[in-house]
Amino acid sequence: MYKLFLAIFFLTPFGVFALGQAPDLERNWTSIEIVLSFSLLIFALILIGIEAYIIKNAQKPWLPMNIVRLIGLTLILCLAAFLVVAGYGKEQISAVIGLLGVIAGYLLGANNGGNDKNGT
Repeated sequence: MYKLFLAIFFLTPFGVFALGQAPDLERNWTSIEIVLSFSLLIFALILIGIEAYIIKNAQKPWLPMNIVRLIGLTLILCLAAFLVVAGYGKEQISAVIGLLGVIAGYLLGANNGGNDKNGT
């Protein structure tokens, strides 16, 4: 009973805000958008598989942050390309591309916790 109360209490506001969020027009997907989208997803999976193979068979072990950077940036680039290829409009993908850019900036800007001697 307690879990049901928590679920209703926390999920109800999201449901109320989502009522007016329905799209105005139904989206019709063309066959080229579907084929390109699936092709890009398959390419991303193959690329991540190749990266995992390279990481696993490396002579020296990779640092965990470097693994996260490599695979994270691959996912971000593939997802951004997927949104463009899938045919979404500028209004729909601008916020998502911004979020993906923030994540990529964090991954590239995060250091290993050590202080640089130059102060930068």
